[in-house]
Amino acid sequence: MSNYLTIVLPRRLENRLLAWLSPHLPAEPGAASLSAGQHSPEHLVVDLPGTEARLHHIARSAAADVFGDNGAWRSGQGDRGALFRGYAQSAHGEKVVFGVAGARALAAETDPGGDPIRASGLFASSPGEEWDGSHLAVRWQPGHLRVHTDFFRTLPLLYTSGAGMAAVSDSWQLLVRLRSALGLPVTLSPEALLAMRIDRAITEHPMNAQTVCSQVRLASVATHVVVPLQSEGAGEIRFEQTPYPEAFRAPSGSWSHGVRQAAVAMASTMKAFVAQPGITLRLSASGGADSRAVLAAMRRADPDQQVSVISTANRGGTDQRDYEVVHDLANRLGITVGRNPAAPEPTVIPYRHPFATYLVGSLGIHQRINIFPGRVGGAGHFTLTGHGAGVYKTSFGWRPFWKVRQDLNRFDTACGPVAGQLGVQFLESVGIDPAAPDASEWHFIGLRNSLHGGRVTLTSLLGHPPLMQRGLTGLAHLPSGAPQSMPAELRRDPKQNAPRPNTNMSAVLLTLLDPELSSIPFDKAAKNIDEQTRDAILRAAGGPLDDSEIPTADAYGAPTDVVNGTAETFLSLAESWGQGVEFSHKGIAPLVAEGAQIAADLGLGDWYRSLTDQAKLLLTTDTHLAHQPGVFGRLMTFLPLSGATVDGPMPTAPMIGPATQRHSQQQSATSAQAAVTVPRRFSGSVLRKVARRLRRGSVQALHRRRRSGRSGSD
Repeated sequence: MSNYLTIVLPRRLENRLLAWLSPHLPAEPGAASLSAGQHSPEHLVVDLPGTEARLHHIARSAAADVFGDNGAWRSGQGDRGALFRGYAQSAHGEKVVFGVAGARALAAETDPGGDPIRASGLFASSPGEEWDGSHLAVRWQPGHLRVHTDFFRTLPLLYTSGAGMAAVSDSWQLLVRLRSALGLPVTLSPEALLAMRIDRAITEHPMNAQTVCSQVRLASVATHVVVPLQSEGAGEIRFEQTPYPEAFRAPSGSWSHGVRQAAVAMASTMKAFVAQPGITLRLSASGGADSRAVLAAMRRADPDQQVSVISTANRGGTDQRDYEVVHDLANRLGITVGRNPAAPEPTVIPYRHPFATYLVGSLGIHQRINIFPGRVGGAGHFTLTGHGAGVYKTSFGWRPFWKVRQDLNRFDTACGPVAGQLGVQFLESVGIDPAAPDASEWHFIGLRNSLHGGRVTLTSLLGHPPLMQRGLTGLAHLPSGAPQSMPAELRRDPKQNAPRPNTNMSAVLLTLLDPELSSIPFDKAAKNIDEQTRDAILRAAGGPLDDSEIPTADAYGAPTDVVNGTAETFLSLAESWGQGVEFSHKGIAPLVAEGAQIAADLGLGDWYRSLTDQAKLLLTTDTHLAHQPGVFGRLMTFLPLSGATVDGPMPTAPMIGPATQRHSQQQSATSAQAAVTVPRRFSGSVLRKVARRLRRGSVQALHRRRRSGRSGSD
């Protein structure tokens, strides 16, 4: 999210690009400004052999991303080359790679004297073969560029093309404004506009690959972007997609082998981090099983808590139960919660305008505001949470997608059918039957899991959520009769491959890693693992893990080789767009109003009036902006769209697309007229009631109305 912008550009368009970029490119450290003929450390230019186009890579310390035949490739003499940025770890946690230095070290060990790009294994030739982590991989070969990010798309990947130009970035706003700067058309998708209007969790991000800007698309999990190189520039981008059932294959062997392998991976990668000088492990713990499973792995990696820092909710707050549970287990086990004098202090380099990083990084792909005050510097820290468990637990209800569509239709009779159909199209595009009993979760895995969790890339590319593993995802989504499905004694129902609250995947991993820790009560009684359940888990999973089973993952490079944070170029651009405002209700109010006005100028005033009214009310409260729904982000998405046009007239009564029926293996084509011709909006009496609640500082009722399903972790 605003870590990179990589462009293949015909030379005839370079003057336009430089006119847009040059005023914002920083000079070398110590220089007052960028002199004529000098290169900015954030702008790498590469001649691409066989074409008149050149590659422009804009990122913090951009030249540090060059990998492979770097000298020859940069001068246009080599026949292949690559860019690598970030952190990677192998799917089973045997290896961790920090930056280009780590990638080179891995390649040298794997095949000394051979092709380093191939030898590193970091540049996947097919979708679904990517490593985990948070990284960008761009590989050039004669005739094309192949681009992907990490397997789960923690680092987002969006793309656009036209007039011989092709560009990829983790920032939607940068790609939209790049098109405008190059004089390329910017038009809007009516379907995406209607879906974005629905203020629910599932529509806080695109419902499929199509974003609000018709020319900017999102590459989800197991998708590669391929850029053909022609004599004068880039051809039309194509994408390659591996179906999810293939990308998320369950690991070979038994269920017990799969879960033990996953638990080992959690602890092994943390042991590799603990061995790095100056690093800290920082866990945000709650009262549930997800973060406690991560704590168990942390204790195996750092039993004396030399580099581990554990935080939790504040005492007396809304999460008081989390506070009580975490401090209870700390007292029982002698764990320090809060500041740990033994652990190295992390370095955080402040951003000038933290809110601008949100607007550049998240606008258009994740509407809920999340702010990071700065970027991680120095050796950094490995931030740990229970996030990632959503890929194998109930996030959107674990249900056929037609039930999600029903909820959307009930919530918004005008726009719900459109959003639901976009979701169906996404599932079909990744090889999932929308009628499958777990179809809702595959939609979560492909979109929200990545975009919601990936917001941390605004501050750091270091690390990977320990619970987010493709093998565990494959195990959890097996049919109940499969040989590798969960043992019957741990299931909620013997006929379903579904756990009880105290035998879910996090509970299993926790019990394998630390049986004592698993026996301490959780925030809810249903999650408690009694002695009988603990013994059943250990019996089914082969007993607790022994220290001899947990090696330290092989590490290549060092955390200091990973360059973190939004580029200064992007922050300067955001400031020039008027987005360098204070992060406060008063500070963001003009931008919200500007977005609403642009929507009205585009002829969307009626569709977005209800959101505009809600935003005005929410801005009168003192509730922290990070705890507000995604209304502000939806309206500010229009900021880079002034002067755009809508692809065709906006419908007054959206047509409902093919409906997915329960137990049906095929879609039946149906259509219906929506019951209203303008968006449903609050009545005056409801608005007055909502206003009274908001002024008392309570937005919980609004949140309950808007949420389409739970996401996140315990």
